[in-house]
Amino acid sequence: MKLTKRGEFVVGTFFVLCLLALIGIAGAVEGQPTPTCDDYQAAQDWELALHNGCPFTDEEGNYLYTWTPE
Repeated sequence: MKLTKRGEFVVGTFFVLCLLALIGIAGAVEGQPTPTCDDYQAAQDWELALHNGCPFTDEEGNYLYTWTPE
């Protein structure tokens, strides 16, 4: 099966647009800032905090990661 000239143009244009979209998505993901220990505290994500070596107490000895009843 062979594409017509119009079909080749449509497929080629679609391919180029998909590549540009993928490059844009990759750039957006790569441009995200790296989370800090304060971000983990705000999200109460103790598993990632433990994995990244964040402290579990502040200067006064208070625990930063707590459970709250819902």
